[in-house]
Amino acid sequence: MTMREVAVMVMKTLQQERLENNKSPILTKQEIDEALNTVTNLPPELSKLIDIFIDDLKQPKYVRPLSVLQLSSLFQSFYIKFDKASFQHVSSANNNGYYFSGGGSSSFLAAKETLSSGLSGIFGRSRSSSGNSLMRPRRSSSLFSNESISNSTNATQMLSPEEIKKQLKINELNNMKIEKYMELCERDVFKKILIVGTSVSSPNKMKTFKPHQYKLSRLEIFRNSVEFTEYNKLLNEKILCLSKLSTMNKINLIKFLSLNNGIDPEPKFEEIKDILYEFTYHSISPCEKIKALLKLHEIMTYSQEMSNDDYLSLLIYYIITIVPRDIFLNAEFIRLFRYKKKLVETESFALTNLEAALVLLKA
Repeated sequence: MTMREVAVMVMKTLQQERLENNKSPILTKQEIDEALNTVTNLPPELSKLIDIFIDDLKQPKYVRPLSVLQLSSLFQSFYIKFDKASFQHVSSANNNGYYFSGGGSSSFLAAKETLSSGLSGIFGRSRSSSGNSLMRPRRSSSLFSNESISNSTNATQMLSPEEIKKQLKINELNNMKIEKYMELCERDVFKKILIVGTSVSSPNKMKTFKPHQYKLSRLEIFRNSVEFTEYNKLLNEKILCLSKLSTMNKINLIKFLSLNNGIDPEPKFEEIKDILYEFTYHSISPCEKIKALLKLHEIMTYSQEMSNDDYLSLLIYYIITIVPRDIFLNAEFIRLFRYKKKLVETESFALTNLEAALVLLKA
């Protein structure tokens, strides 16, 4: 098997994994929509955690201004705490009959109190965004141990298939709702930072931003890390220079990038341009940016079988031709401020490809 065939296989596998991850073998589309479509904002108690976190960032307790790497570490610690708080919130709501209240899920849990904790341990799917056993309900003994059976024989009866299915649905919906809360967390924390900033508070001074000011304000998070901003400036200049050479017909990008395998970049050009603009200028949070990057990856690989080398060459072609400024800082913004537990599999693959393209551009 050639390297080209291996690369094509990897791309197809990752795309299939993404499609499968978006499907639930337990829940119907209607059940998922009913549970998630109404979740557009965080509950007040979770939103308050964001306010506390931003307020803490603005406290004058650091000897020196925080670098972007130090800020990233603080954000990752906050994401972990928020993830745990989301799990506790959803579990509490579930125990009060939030899901399937009409079917009496709380009465089911009450009637099966001894076995319920065991089911949570067995049927609670391990979430990639948690990764911590403290977040899952503990059980004092094995569900099938002699002690468990003897203690529960008189208090409970065997669970029916319907009751097991209901518990599985509750756990699946819990996981999906927590994922939604984590996305809203990333969205809200950066929207609020655009308003108040992360600098030490000044009396009677409040920032207000218009939509076209988002790009500048968001990238100011790198202001105390000169190595990032200087590299970004040099890369911007390099991309602009290559774009001018192409416009003046000094270089033929198709031949320069060896796009000679029947790959035509023009049919998708306008669509790719819109996505790159969304990625660099219009999206705010890391989760919004990674969605744009995944969309870019999907469009570039959906209808054409190509090796990873071809993919990188085509991506470089679009970057040089479209010239999206500050693309390096936007990529680093995802790498540093996307919740690490989520930046895996297809997300990591798409971001790595973009970073590889930028490295080749700088060479």
